[in-house]
Amino acid sequence: MRTFFLICVLLLGFMLGCLFPISRSGDDIGGGERDNGLIAFQSYSDGDWEIYMMDADGSNQTNLTDNTSWDLVPHWCPVQ
Repeated sequence: MRTFFLICVLLLGFMLGCLFPISRSGDDIGGGERDNGLIAFQSYSDGDWEIYMMDADGSNQTNLTDNTSWDLVPHWCPVQ
C-alpha cells in the first residue's frame, strides 16, 4: 500500500510538471544579460510535445525543438 501511494504521488508530480510552463524572471543568462521576461513552455499543439519560448505578453512564440521525440520540462541554464 505504501509503495502504491508513493508511485501515485510521483506520477501526480510528473503530470503537474508537464501541465504548467516553467517561466523565468530575471535570472542571468551568460554575459550578464537579462531575459526581459521570456517564458519557456511545452506544448502538444502540433500533435507532438515540443518546447517553445515566448515574450511575457504571449507574443513571438518560437518553437525551439522540432522533432518526433517528446520534448518536455524546459529548464534555463546560463551559457558559459
